[in-house]
Amino acid sequence: MVYENICQLVGGTPLLRLHKLSALYGCRTPVVAKLEGWNPSGSVKDRPAFFLLQKALEEGVLQRGGAVVEASGGNSAVSLAMVCAALNLRAILVLPDNMESFLGPLVRAYGGTVVTTPAKEGMEGAQAKARQIYEAELPNAYLPLPFENDGACQAHRLQTGPEILAELPQVDYFITGVGTGATLTGCGEYLKSRCMDCKVIAVEPNDSPVLSGGMASAHAIRGIGPGFVPPILNVPLIDEIIRVRTPDALELCQQLCRTEGLLCGISSGAALAAAVDVASRPEAQDKTLVAVLPDGGAPYLLSGLLTLDGA
Repeated sequence: MVYENICQLVGGTPLLRLHKLSALYGCRTPVVAKLEGWNPSGSVKDRPAFFLLQKALEEGVLQRGGAVVEASGGNSAVSLAMVCAALNLRAILVLPDNMESFLGPLVRAYGGTVVTTPAKEGMEGAQAKARQIYEAELPNAYLPLPFENDGACQAHRLQTGPEILAELPQVDYFITGVGTGATLTGCGEYLKSRCMDCKVIAVEPNDSPVLSGGMASAHAIRGIGPGFVPPILNVPLIDEIIRVRTPDALELCQQLCRTEGLLCGISSGAALAAAVDVASRPEAQDKTLVAVLPDGGAPYLLSGLLTLDGA
């Protein structure tokens, strides 16, 4: 098939049964991975980025050539820059300065503008700067606000969830890390509306277990655990919260790479650590378990943010 725009390649990511990894961890059913790293810019964030910007254009909130302004400390920055390049929009991404060396080159490669804020100010500082820039760019500017905008969830209700059920007749467990909360909310709502007894399981860092009532703290599992409960997260939807230690997430990254030939990011390793835990339980026998792997591992490995023994 010949496509006319890179955004047409967003979504439609494959599902892969991880037979060897599941056997290694004594799972009673093979984990099925949703490979979101196969999106054009390499992560699940392409889905809400395209959905939100396309919707803003269609509704007239944003015009071609306008500015898309957002604060991000992760893959959302890269996804927005990619989509902006494809849709003739200007991307202005505000990054904490400790993420500039990782995200900055990727954003600039797509033609985006990078603005940094002191890392000590956290995402609050980056968000305040983004709003300041947005107000200066009005009237032709758009602030997607993926932590607050239900459109990010809608991308998963309309796309990711249906993609999963198009290939699997039943999903008994759906496991995903929580960053903005959009993947869990959108997919979880869709799957629970169609699969009897589907359990939605949230994954968070053990070092910052906010969802399970703990204190926010610095942690090394980039992409999840923002340190607060995201406004768009449908908390009552969650059947279980699993806290994952950083060493366990790294171990699963390494074992996935060596048993299945699949290199993923550390938040994917965290989702897999939770998945093999659940899949090893007696009640998981012959059930269908889907884990979302939000991105690939190559950018992290090459930038030094991910280190695997023997790599």
